[in-house]
Amino acid sequence: MEDQYDYRLYIGYDYGDSWYDNASNWQDLSIFIKRESTQTGRSKTKLSFRAIILFGIDQRITAVWNTIASVALKDQCDYFYPANDDLELITKGWTSGAIHALKSCHVASNFGIATFRDVTVCMAPTFHLVHRTHLDFHNGFYYPIPAHGAAQDPWIYSLYRPWRCAFVLKQYQIRNHIGLTSGPRYDYADRSRLDQWIQRGRRELYGRLSTFNSSRYNQSFVNYSLLNLDLNWDTPC
Repeated sequence: MEDQYDYRLYIGYDYGDSWYDNASNWQDLSIFIKRESTQTGRSKTKLSFRAIILFGIDQRITAVWNTIASVALKDQCDYFYPANDDLELITKGWTSGAIHALKSCHVASNFGIATFRDVTVCMAPTFHLVHRTHLDFHNGFYYPIPAHGAAQDPWIYSLYRPWRCAFVLKQYQIRNHIGLTSGPRYDYADRSRLDQWIQRGRRELYGRLSTFNSSRYNQSFVNYSLLNLDLNWDTPC
């Protein structure tokens, strides 16, 4: 964590969860988080956390992230970094690095997505950072797609590629601990449906940007007829 930012940790869990839905465990977790945040040696670091109970959306990952993001949006958060409970942030300075990348986007400042190098699956975009602008463009939804399983990361990364603002910051490493050893926890959407969602998302985003003055969002270099092409979402290792 970096001193110049106010970090807010939103922990979503299923109603009735055997561990999280327990007052005693939450007290222990609160103590642990506060202790770990102070042991970084950065006394100025600001960290708070909030529990979000999820009702009736077990295993529906899109609904989980959309619910949590809506709470953070109401709390006036500027940047969003969705992460699982098995994620390890290895390289320091990732917050500043990602924000700098988003602000450098030639379409507009804070447009696009910044992702890091996942050392467990380096060829795939996993966890990422976006600005609240992303939710503004999608009517408050983080993932406006009908996927129940795991299709969100490929979708959002490929969404911004035609605008050349899907940044891969290989100098910042993360590790997704579950996946290679025990397999993914959620079903992946088949490729044909994912491609359709990407194409639709690109067309809708292009249309929304077209309603703004070009001095605010410059997409003059984007060829609308090519939005349905180049749907690859692999990232370089």
